[in-house]
Amino acid sequence: MKRFDYLEPSTVEETLDLLHRYGNKAKVLAGGTDLIVQMKQRKVVPELVIGLGRLKELNFIKIDSDLRIGPLTTMSQIATQSAFCGRLVLLREAASAVGDVQIRNVATVGGNIANASPSADLSPALLAMGAKLKLRRRGGERLVNLHEVCLGPFCTQLTEEELIVEIFVSPFPKGSGAYAWTPKRTSVDETLVGVGVWLIPDPTKKKCLRASIALGSVGPWAFKASKAEAFLQGKALNRDSFRKAGEIAAEEASPRSRADYRRTMVSILTEEALAQALARMELPT
Repeated sequence: MKRFDYLEPSTVEETLDLLHRYGNKAKVLAGGTDLIVQMKQRKVVPELVIGLGRLKELNFIKIDSDLRIGPLTTMSQIATQSAFCGRLVLLREAASAVGDVQIRNVATVGGNIANASPSADLSPALLAMGAKLKLRRRGGERLVNLHEVCLGPFCTQLTEEELIVEIFVSPFPKGSGAYAWTPKRTSVDETLVGVGVWLIPDPTKKKCLRASIALGSVGPWAFKASKAEAFLQGKALNRDSFRKAGEIAAEEASPRSRADYRRTMVSILTEEALAQALARMELPT
């Protein structure tokens, strides 16, 4: 690992000043589960590493009429959050799929999104819920839909001066969701296929008003299965519809390896996640 300087600012404003001053010579360190590995492999060679450990204001979970999560919130905080129950349990399911306890204790939501790994677990769940990001830079901020953030594997539209300061879902959607996944080998390995879904039923809860289906690890980044979503609109909420939606979602996948197996798992996991979401519609938030 090449020598680098390390600074740990005490405020977001100080952090933004450093990002403005150093530009692409600096890297932000949140949990470090991705960055440290990349630095050891010399995939990134920053002159300055900016540690965010003192920015406690970026570690929060707020749930009322909307959902707001700070970028320094860890996967363990999400996985053990008692408020993420019933129809919201998909966030706990997705966070629990990340590595093991030691990794989840340090890996952050913001870092997981900013790293833009194709196999990230929380991204499909948040995509299914229609999440957005608040990005700040010195002198300004902007809001970005999560589905617009990734430009390629490990590549986002965030500029070198921008910092994720909030992940939010507003207003909070009706309906319910689920996350289903399978790892490459054991439960602590990288996810082979991940599926996040959110279902919004009609008043009778017999037909689908809108469905959101997001796939992970079967494309260059987490993405929405738009054809499967369109198919479900107006369809009866039952296993037959869910099975067909899974088959359509599988056709939308573009796995980089083990393609046939991954597409089969997309079909199976999509059907299962949709069935779980339907079962949770009567449960409290």
